[in-house]
Amino acid sequence: MKRSVINHLTRLFMLSFGFVIVGQAPGLYAQTIRFYCVAPSATITSNFGAGSGTTTDMPTSYRSIEITAANQAVFNRIAPPQIRRTYRELQTGAAMRQLVNRVLQISGGRVNIDYFLIDDRTGITPDPNGYMGMFTTDDIDGTRGVWPSAWVWNTGGGRYQGQTGLGELASVYIQRHEAGGWLAWETTVVHETNHTQFVGEKTKWPSITITYGGDGSHWESELLGGRALAFEEGLGTFFGLTRNPAGAREVIRFLNRTNERYLLESWSVLAPDLYNVPHTETRTTPPTPPPTPGGEYAIRRYKWLDIPRYYLLFSESTSLAFHQLFWQHSNNDPNNALDMVFRSSQAMWENRLRRGLGGAVHRLAVQLETYASTPEGRQKESAGTLTSSMFPFALLDILNHFAMSQEDFQREYRADIGGTETRSQAYSEYFNHRDAVRNRVQRYLQQTNINITNAVSEAHRYFQQPSTILRAGSG
Repeated sequence: MKRSVINHLTRLFMLSFGFVIVGQAPGLYAQTIRFYCVAPSATITSNFGAGSGTTTDMPTSYRSIEITAANQAVFNRIAPPQIRRTYRELQTGAAMRQLVNRVLQISGGRVNIDYFLIDDRTGITPDPNGYMGMFTTDDIDGTRGVWPSAWVWNTGGGRYQGQTGLGELASVYIQRHEAGGWLAWETTVVHETNHTQFVGEKTKWPSITITYGGDGSHWESELLGGRALAFEEGLGTFFGLTRNPAGAREVIRFLNRTNERYLLESWSVLAPDLYNVPHTETRTTPPTPPPTPGGEYAIRRYKWLDIPRYYLLFSESTSLAFHQLFWQHSNNDPNNALDMVFRSSQAMWENRLRRGLGGAVHRLAVQLETYASTPEGRQKESAGTLTSSMFPFALLDILNHFAMSQEDFQREYRADIGGTETRSQAYSEYFNHRDAVRNRVQRYLQQTNINITNAVSEAHRYFQQPSTILRAGSG
């Protein structure tokens, strides 16, 4: 299954998925957030009234009804406990809703969102054609239930509609198996909400199932078939983990593992590129019928230091770790750093070609250079807490164990910013410091001794030296 325990299987297929809340922050579009109760048809009609709700796009024998001020009390009375709590924590003023509001600003308020809250405790049954409604389903502790998923589409006029499905069974499962308990479930809700904010193409391939490989799903430690979707997946989990300290600690534990912790499906589009580097392989039953009779399927497992060049950028765990470590270190100010990550995300929401870690490095570096020129930035410099714009470059280098050549690194950067954004000064200057940084942190990046926290802290100290500070307008 999924979330902060990074080697759990993800069932996040990105399929389609009220009391109406309309909010408008300064400079943003009005945004509609609606909630729907989904439950067995008999539950809906016996509690909300005969003929209530709709069966459109619902699983067999299920109905949905919009939650309004008039029927909210009925919903609260019949909803299972985790779904009821989810609804409560998504209301105005709740802590999770405050974080969700920030995520919804990534699109500038251009995406309306519907949350479908599903009582799936009796299980989801397919119709004779195998259809199970709009939702992604999976076996959850022996019962087929709804696995969290999200989708977004263009409704015209520069506006979009997002939907996400959240089920009781998955909420219980995730809280039981993932670090943080309830906060692990909040991480999931925030993650799915984030998916609704990144519109348009999700991948260069005709289907996201190609990106996800033969099983149509993914692990957080999997090497996916596209960088943009891996970036988006990791970013969404990061936002959720800003409220889940236990989950954030699991990320660090994952990064420090010395065993084989990255996975690749043999049907992945990346498989030929990584076939000849050290790995182990487990052959297993194909998740779908093989393309030719006798086709084989295997999972390949890799140690961190064995993955060459830029291929770690194809794992959502790298995007997650990059943003988490930037947030935990930059300017010794997590709130300031989180603001920068949100602003970086706003530059990527409607263009897949701008989504990637090269682009994140660029946009964070530019913000750090701008901030260094402000009175607040100069105060931080005097206090010894200002961070150089070269730090995001070093951070990505550490997470990629310095496997990219300068040419590879700068190409990733240029590819993610296009031809309209001005490069940061750090784009060139970092590589005058790269060897010094690598020498400082190398002892923490050995196969028998990986300590990412120490490596990043060492690099961050280096890039808080006054001589490394770059300012906008001074290049």
